[in-house]
Amino acid sequence: MRTCAIAALAGVASIACANPEVIFTSIPSSPTSLIPGGGGARFRSPLVSMLDLHASPSGNGWVFKGFNDNADADIMMVGSGAAIILLAATEGDALPGTGFTLGFFDSDCSINDNGVAAFGNRLNGATTATDEVLLRWTPGAGALLMHQESDPAPGLIDAPGQFSGDETLGNSLNSPVVLANGDFAFRADLINNLATDRDAALYMGGTVLMQQNTALLGQFYDAPVASTLRLTPDGLHWMAEVDTTVGLGTTDALLLDGAILIKNGDPLTALALPVDAIFDNHLLPNLSWTARGDFPGDNDWAVKDGVVAFITGDPIQTALGTEHVGNAISVFRANLAGDTLMVCNTDNPFPDRDTVMMLNDDTELAREGDPVDVDGNGLPDDDAFIASFGANDAFFGDDGFVYFLCVLRNESQTSLGSAFLRVRIDAGGCAPDLTAGAIPGVPGYGVPNGILNNDDFFYYLALFAAGC
Repeated sequence: MRTCAIAALAGVASIACANPEVIFTSIPSSPTSLIPGGGGARFRSPLVSMLDLHASPSGNGWVFKGFNDNADADIMMVGSGAAIILLAATEGDALPGTGFTLGFFDSDCSINDNGVAAFGNRLNGATTATDEVLLRWTPGAGALLMHQESDPAPGLIDAPGQFSGDETLGNSLNSPVVLANGDFAFRADLINNLATDRDAALYMGGTVLMQQNTALLGQFYDAPVASTLRLTPDGLHWMAEVDTTVGLGTTDALLLDGAILIKNGDPLTALALPVDAIFDNHLLPNLSWTARGDFPGDNDWAVKDGVVAFITGDPIQTALGTEHVGNAISVFRANLAGDTLMVCNTDNPFPDRDTVMMLNDDTELAREGDPVDVDGNGLPDDDAFIASFGANDAFFGDDGFVYFLCVLRNESQTSLGSAFLRVRIDAGGCAPDLTAGAIPGVPGYGVPNGILNNDDFFYYLALFAAGC
């Protein structure tokens, strides 16, 4: 409490007790924008330079796509915690054994607990029939080509009367998932030599997990949705979002091992509100799962293991008191201990403070408008504040931290670009917003108003002097 109050005296607009730690920013004047191993290159600014953060199953590793300031070249970053950080690949790097160089990186990527990463790329120099590839990157060994456009696509069933067995991978390979043993799962679309209503499939190695418009547990589904494939580390279980209406693309469903967990139209709550869309999903090694989406009218929901955890309007206990989940849940994750991580907007009346990151429903970890200690001197004196959180870009680390991507701004609301931060989940919380004014007896005295300023500090001093 005293730390928060002293920060207020220094003129800081707002502060959380569990202050975020900086891993990277895009601020050109800061050493935190330098890319390790990048030869002096920095993350580009102010355009978004970090996106699609993915974690290993235990949370001990991470990977994300980025852009450097060298003509906005694509890069892939991997790491473990905040201490081990590597530049895995850069646009223009040679891909050993091919004679080609790396081009545009797909946003989809994954990493296992051994630090082995998977990502897609469109090779420079290859033909348009062979340039789409999926790569496996291993520390010390670099990138290895695993699957390539025009490779055989085994195990598929063509339309009745058509020959099966001549199919090859097309120019849409994505959603790579690297398993504990280094095996690969992925999504293939626009498969060659196949009926167009059957030309999408999910693979694990050379085994088909599901194919569009082909029976799966007695059901027929349209194409699996990109960026939704999840597997347990042993590869024994898989999850993906599909469409249940072949050829129409109107009814989303989330599958686990081919069985429907949740689908559009399902009533989720006691009010029988029907699911209108599914936005994201996640699968843990113990088969615990999460998903988020919305109802008609753009009110949001978040589900854990089939049970509704949050919907728009639910109360949450933040550092400012009781707020309510708004109409935009942008992150929902769980860990093996059963905790949940949510980023949502709230009914806070101040638009630059109304988005919050919550541990369960009662611990605020970070908030829009929180100051960020860019230079690491222990003081929030760098004119840098959280402006927004990346959708789905947060995870529980195995080290007691939550890691997340966000965008920073300064006090004048000018964007400072992307940042990669972490915050301790056991640092405890405080409620530094104590009062709307510093004069006893005036309306609002002792009533939090969502603003942290010197009034809160003097109110705290009055309480301290009174022995509270």
